[in-house]
Amino acid sequence: MTYTASMIKPDSHLPPNVAELGDELWPHFNLKRSQELTPLFVERQRSVLNSSRMLSHGVPELLCVMQGEVDLLLGGMVIQLRKGHGCLIPPLQPHREKSDNPADVIWIGLGGEWVDRHDWTKLTQEEAPELLPLAELAWQRSLRLYDFPGPELDGLVSAMVSMLLRLTQEKTPSGTDIIDQSVAYMDAHFDEN
Repeated sequence: MTYTASMIKPDSHLPPNVAELGDELWPHFNLKRSQELTPLFVERQRSVLNSSRMLSHGVPELLCVMQGEVDLLLGGMVIQLRKGHGCLIPPLQPHREKSDNPADVIWIGLGGEWVDRHDWTKLTQEEAPELLPLAELAWQRSLRLYDFPGPELDGLVSAMVSMLLRLTQEKTPSGTDIIDQSVAYMDAHFDEN
């Protein structure tokens, strides 16, 4: 397998018991594995999440909550995620997920040059139900039910990360919503008399 240095850090590894998506998934259609952003693995768990160990991996992960509610313990914070939430977990950041009830979560390991350029000092997490059908497709393609799903996986992962980043950027500042903004505008521009 050929990866750029940014895809997998030499002193780290993928999560335990994770099957890596190899280059053999990309040999057809004259399409090569994306050097910009590519999935390294796609994993799914449908159960109560209750690992007591904090894990860190050499690659960032895109986490999508497909069903249920999950607490992400990350860097001393507890981030509550529910169905339709997406989150980018920084590389080498100790974390664990826990849930009181069964949950359905998809994790996608990310590699490529974008990983080196992204600002991992800011947490990227957002309610993004639009991610769910794309995450489901990524999961299905990773099962290798037909030959050469690599190019589709590259496209799906690029679309998911782009969508999550756009939604995070567009998010209304906390504490305000469209109604509060409308009332403030009317108060400022219309006289009561």
